[in-house]
Formats: sequence, C-alpha cells, structure tokens
Amino acid sequence: MNKRIGMLFTLVLLVSMTTVHADLIAIRSGGGSSSSLFQLDESTGAATLLTNVNGANDLGQIAGLTFLGGELFASDIFGDNNLRTGSINTNTGLFTGISDQDGSINWHSLAADEQAGILYAVESGSNVLKSLTPQGATTTIGSGLGVNMAGLAFDDGNGILYGLGQDRGLYTIDTTLGTKSLVGVAISLSSSGNQNSRGLAYDENTDTLYVSDTNGLFSLNVNNGSATFIGSHNQGFLDGLAFLDTSIPEPSTYFLLFLALGVFTVKKR
Repeated sequence: MNKRIGMLFTLVLLVSMTTVHADLIAIRSGGGSSSSLFQLDESTGAATLLTNVNGANDLGQIAGLTFLGGELFASDIFGDNNLRTGSINTNTGLFTGISDQDGSINWHSLAADEQAGILYAVESGSNVLKSLTPQGATTTIGSGLGVNMAGLAFDDGNGILYGLGQDRGLYTIDTTLGTKSLVGVAISLSSSGNQNSRGLAYDENTDTLYVSDTNGLFSLNVNNGSATFIGSHNQGFLDGLAFLDTSIPEPSTYFLLFLALGVFTVKKR
C-alpha cells in the first residue's frame, strides 16, 4: 500500500511541474511607422521584432505598456475617435482603443492590477494617478504625485505599485491615496536624453523588476532602487515595457496524470 501511495505521489509531483515561459514585451515609439513591438531576452536584453503597430493614426513619442488578463494594453496611442489607450494584438499589431485618457495626450506609463482587474496610469503635467477599467472608465486618485512617472509596474504577489520617476527615483505608490514613497535612486540609468522614455515591468516568476531605457535593459533592486545593467537592446526608445507569465504544463504531464490515476485505480482493485 505504501509503495502505491509513494508511486502516486511521485507521479502527481511530476504532473504538477510546469515549463516556465515568460514574455517581456517592449514598444518602440517615436511616431508613425517606426512604432513596433519587441520581445526582450531577460538574460541578455536582446530585442526581437514581433510586429509593427497598426490601426492607429500615430503613436506618441512616449507610450506606456502592460498586460491585463493576458491582453496587451498601451497608452498614448493616437487611435480613431481620440481613443489613446487601448489593446494591441501581439500577433497582428492591431490597436483597439478604449479610452480618450480624460482628454490627455500624456499618459507616459501604464501598469495593471490583475486581481482588481484595473489599469493604472500617471498623467504627465499634473502627475496625477489614474485608474482605468478595460471598458474605459477612468477614476482620478489623489491630487498629484509631485513627479512624473516614466514607468509603472505592479507586483501582484505583494500588491505593490512601483513607479520610476523622471528623476530616476524608484517609488512605491499608494493606490488609494495617490501618494508616493521613495525607495531609492537608480543612478546607473542614463541621465541624458528624454527621461520619460523608460519602461517598467515586474516578473512574477523571479520577483524581478525590469526597466528599459535608451542604453538597454536593467534590473532594479526593490529595496534600494539600485540598477544593474543586463544588456543592450539596440533599439533606441523602448519606452514601454510589459511582462506576461506564459507558464504552461509540459505536454507529457497530461499523460502522467492519466497514468497515475490508472495505476492507482488498478492497484486498488
């Protein structure tokens, strides 16, 4: 009996194993046909073209990017009917607008809370935190953060919204009050060029906070804000960054599950 239970436990353990796949997606903006989606290698920073963005009149110089429910959303995309935030099909690049950003053309950053099912953005100029539903309903949170956030990322495991300021400061943001707290300054990031052209994304598998800027891909220490260079992407302004967990069971695990149940049933007889 003990051998049977041991065999069943081993097989079920194997069944529970998954192949971890993760997609780190970036957008190269800058207007018109130059706007494209890339997949970044998390270990080298190398960029691989996925598709060009289409279905929009133009793309702003700076864009935000995030995944929500497996769907890619972007801000500051100038679509039809002044709809500037919406979804992008990662296969075709087609943009479908959902929001006019409360009339703003400067939502430079975007993040998503998977559990709450909402998006977050910061309006450049007023520096006010906004929440947005996938249907396009917008809510203003607080009176302003005091600094523009070039990138946003949400840690779903710990319920923390991170913001990377134009001042290279890494902040945590209170999503109820719309206030910020400084973690530290990422002095290794570029201090030249457009300081708004940075993307931020959080890897739930490895608990790693990534940032892209004109120099390449970095990881950020969430305890002190220090940046570690990973590698160059050689694509200029990759200013939107989004992480998608695509972990899936190995195909063989379904066979192992069937085998485990079959063996246990036969032995029980």
